[in-house]
Amino acid sequence: MASELHLHLDGSMRIHTLIDLAKHEGIKLSSYEPDELLEQIKFKQGMTQEQCLNAFSNTLSVMQTKYALSRIAYEICEDQKNRGVDYAEIRYCPFLHQQNKLLIEEIVSAVNRGLKQGENDFGIKTSQIFCALRHDSAEMSLDLADLTCYFNKRHPDYNIAGFDLACAEVNNAPWVHDKAFQVIQKAGLGLTIHAGEVPNSLDYMRYAISIRADRIGHGVLLANDEKLMQQAKTFGTTIECCITSNVHTGIIKEAKKHPAKKLFDAGVKIAFCADNVLLSQTTMRREQRIAKRFLGFTESDIKKCEQYSDDARFLK
Repeated sequence: MASELHLHLDGSMRIHTLIDLAKHEGIKLSSYEPDELLEQIKFKQGMTQEQCLNAFSNTLSVMQTKYALSRIAYEICEDQKNRGVDYAEIRYCPFLHQQNKLLIEEIVSAVNRGLKQGENDFGIKTSQIFCALRHDSAEMSLDLADLTCYFNKRHPDYNIAGFDLACAEVNNAPWVHDKAFQVIQKAGLGLTIHAGEVPNSLDYMRYAISIRADRIGHGVLLANDEKLMQQAKTFGTTIECCITSNVHTGIIKEAKKHPAKKLFDAGVKIAFCADNVLLSQTTMRREQRIAKRFLGFTESDIKKCEQYSDDARFLK
């Protein structure tokens, strides 16, 4: 089975859907021509993490209705299945979809409706991950952790399987949200944390691994600390590896300098992921091809990484 573990709902819609929804809702875009708009909003090599994050304002602007959320979730299912993915974990922050006063229940059920219809129509399996935002307060992340547990228990068919901490790393330490992580881990849900995605964030990596997060999003800086690599190996931490995204945010200058092979050879579990299909213009399968072409991964290595992905799924 091919599993996609790191896929952002607000970064993986179709460009034509973005335009169609904007027209339908009367939302102004910089262009309504697909190629031109894509060129304007997509991530580019040499951008900073902050610049990349700013691009989400375009997609989020059209993701404020139940129809939009269901449609985008449904189309992601179709796109992922067409790209050879059998299981996908879709992550998003429900709080970001309340500009039109949607209730959290409405937001989550709308995403679930699209995913369930996609599962039925395309034969794919999905689950949801709620994303807390690093720059939000500890109280907000704790509220979201409680909501994660609530939906997991109250609506088991929604497949709310995990919790993530995302957004800008600079000056936003993950340990601020420690109480939220404790709630998730006590409930037996999956925990993943974006870490090691920007320079000078190795302490954030150390923290994420020390609290036994199941997975780390990106984790590029892990390769800078041999002791930490061994700890990740010992704990069985899986790295959600997003090569193209890491080039875009500037933590590496080009794909061939990515440390994924060093981590893999050290025994760290690597799972190749797209991150944002639209904004980074990539797919999980493309990331695998990049790993083979530029990093020296063999076909056997890729198969082993696929097994790591399957084993690290939050929905078993």
